[in-house]
Amino acid sequence: MRGGRALILVLVVAMVALPATAVAVADTQGEPDLSVTLPGNRVTAGEVTTLELQVSNAATVESSGRVPGDIQRVTAARGVRVKLRSGDAPIQVRTNARSLGTVPDGAVAPAPFEVVVDEDAEPGSYRVPVDVEYEFTQYIDANDDFRDTDTVEDTLYVS
Repeated sequence: MRGGRALILVLVVAMVALPATAVAVADTQGEPDLSVTLPGNRVTAGEVTTLELQVSNAATVESSGRVPGDIQRVTAARGVRVKLRSGDAPIQVRTNARSLGTVPDGAVAPAPFEVVVDEDAEPGSYRVPVDVEYEFTQYIDANDDFRDTDTVEDTLYVS
């Protein structure tokens, strides 16, 4: 009987130890990758119109743990703000910066801006700057004890 108790004790210890190893989680690391496009990009001299920018997120994941939701947390752009500027284009932007909230990986968010095209605008293609600002969590450790949050301020361009 003594050998039977020892065997049961070894089995119980093994059963308790194995799941702890099997559920070990890894750190999660990634980041959003925002881009801006302008599908309806033709305007006419003298018109007042709305240009609807499309802000999309094609995030990357460098490593992923097994904690549900961590991948979404490191790939989402939070507090997204975009501002269309005229640059060298013959337009005046009437709309202030737009707040888009959170743009998750794979999503596209519209950002409409009202513009006035100069009366004497020359036909052509113009490169128009778009200021983009957002926050994201770049890194979450396996125990969710440490998170590295970054702020991005970038200027992208549409034609």
